Amino acid sequence: MPINGVKMSEPLVLMRVRPRQGAWDVMPALCRMLTDLAVNIAFMTSTGLENQHLAVCCIDPSDRPRVAAGLSQDADLCASVHIEPGAVGLLSIYPHQASLAVLGAAIQALNENGTGVHAMASSISALTFVIDCVHLDRAAAILTDTMKLPPDTTPLQTKF
Repeated sequence: MPINGVKMSEPLVLMRVRPRQGAWDVMPALCRMLTDLAVNIAFMTSTGLENQHLAVCCIDPSDRPRVAAGLSQDADLCASVHIEPGAVGLLSIYPHQASLAVLGAAIQALNENGTGVHAMASSISALTFVIDCVHLDRAAAILTDTMKLPPDTTPLQTKF
């Protein structure tokens, strides 16, 4: 399957949001706190599952101490937001066409090679996967081997 390119991020911090029962305004409160702290959200995806709302977001590692301090000031946020200890990275692929076949092939290739995906998001031009940073290079190699990249194309590394 042809794709236009692969892009990898620098290491990021993964935060999981799952509001405790009765704390339904956690997402707006978290976004307000991050705005007040001038923290850039490198990635965010969310889903509503029955009565629970789950979100995953990634921030720059340099912002971790300020975010942890901000969370400790709000009991609902502290109980609802978990900062993962390990680093993650974003791996984006740019398919030629919006096709579920590309998404399926990418997830299958990563799964068959033992690479777990914490979250994913899609846009008009990209499919982005959140992967443990220690597996990011291998995941990029898996996708470049599985998909057809244009000649002389290598994965790009980005900085936030």
